Amino acid sequence: MFHNISINTKLFAVILAELIISSLILATISVDLIQDMSNENIARYEEQVMEAKKEALKNYVDLAKAVLQIYRDKVTDETTEQQLAQIKADAVKALDSMTYGDDNGYIFVWTYQGVPLAFNPRPDLIGKNLLDLRGGEGKYVIRDHIENAKKGGAHFYSYKWKTTKDSPYQTKLSYSFGVDDWQWFVGTGEYLAKEEKEIAYKKQLLQQQSDELIFSIIRNATILVLITSSILFFLIRSIIFKPLSELSTGLAEFFKFIQNKDADIKPIPVYSNDEIGKMSYEINESINISAEAHKKLHRLNKELQKEKNRFELAVNGAENGLFDWDVETNNVYYSPQWKSMIGFRENEIDDKFEEWQSRVHSDDLAPTIKILEDYLSGKTVIYNATFRMRHKDGHWVWVQARGKASLDKNGKPTRMVGFHTDVSEHKRLVDDLSDAVKEAERANEEKSRFLANMSYELRTPMHAIQSFTSLALKRSTDEKQIHFLENIRTSSIRLTGLLNDLLDLSKLESGKI
Repeated sequence: MFHNISINTKLFAVILAELIISSLILATISVDLIQDMSNENIARYEEQVMEAKKEALKNYVDLAKAVLQIYRDKVTDETTEQQLAQIKADAVKALDSMTYGDDNGYIFVWTYQGVPLAFNPRPDLIGKNLLDLRGGEGKYVIRDHIENAKKGGAHFYSYKWKTTKDSPYQTKLSYSFGVDDWQWFVGTGEYLAKEEKEIAYKKQLLQQQSDELIFSIIRNATILVLITSSILFFLIRSIIFKPLSELSTGLAEFFKFIQNKDADIKPIPVYSNDEIGKMSYEINESINISAEAHKKLHRLNKELQKEKNRFELAVNGAENGLFDWDVETNNVYYSPQWKSMIGFRENEIDDKFEEWQSRVHSDDLAPTIKILEDYLSGKTVIYNATFRMRHKDGHWVWVQARGKASLDKNGKPTRMVGFHTDVSEHKRLVDDLSDAVKEAERANEEKSRFLANMSYELRTPMHAIQSFTSLALKRSTDEKQIHFLENIRTSSIRLTGLLNDLLDLSKLESGKI
């Protein structure tokens, strides 16, 4: 029966089938791309919602931290236990009175022993030990809060919690920090029901838009197939069927190459010099250019990854601490060696310029900032400063800082990169050497003063010996006695000359000549 069908009908059926298959392939690819884009938009929106919520919680807790610090600053070495207890009670009262939003937001204060001191929604629990209290999914929520607080810094913590005693569990996000010397953890939290509802609505909306777009693509593809097949039925003949098939295959290989940059791509065969042949030739040229560009891009990405790995190895293997400061945003990248130099781990220091400022010794901060400002303003061509930074355990580390800034087209510094080097041992050696030199100079001055004094004390009796010897020579008549006296006088004169020379030398050393 198939043999009795005309060639035109066969050709139309083949063309129609080819177009339908091509359209289905393109529609499938388009559907996958649309679905991926929809999923990416949903994930991005969910991330934005959660980041906004985290930022809000962080702001509330930062405000609570500032309020708490006001009371902590009242504690001195002379504060009694009774006074300290009153200060803590005042601090709890102040924190408990802090609300936000629609007044449902509150600040909680718990002890490391699991006892709530400020817990606005459940004042009946104040003073009770709730260390073993569990939330949804069986989590020991209070224990987890305490464990996070003891790690240092502030932490986000997500768990299931009830709004009231008999309500169902809801997702809650808390942000809290520890106060080790008072054995407290302080923070706030909010339920995410509103955000989860917004995310669910966004998912539904994006899915609806995605379905409508997919339906539109399929509908337009179907119409395009019908129109194109009708036109091609009158234009295409068997002589161009194979070039079109090769063209479709070549395009499919090109799409495969786009997904796998290491694959080989074959050119589309050109069987004629007509419009189809010219189109195949032009597509080959475009594919070749695109393929080379994608290969180069793929190689560049590999090289970039290698350079990134090499840079990370260099930074992590260097003895010096690297900093990369964005002058405009005040964000700073501190390398692990930089943080380790002052006793901190990777996640214990905020990547902010103020973090460095807060750790510089108060006596060194102003002159160090002056050196930095002079360099950034162009008054000096080299940034080189030495100052002290506070170590995590409390002692001071001498640091030498060097860096170089990059400028924009207006000459304004936009970024500064440099190193911090621990020179504490070098500083100690220099100080020891300076002390030794001063001690040697003092000893030399003492020696010179001693010689000057001794020379003077010895010269006085020598003059007396010479005088009395001269008098004895004038009165003596015995030749042997005269000979002895002459020897005494000559020797005393020579000894006096030697003492004079010694006195001059001591004066020279003591700076009197």
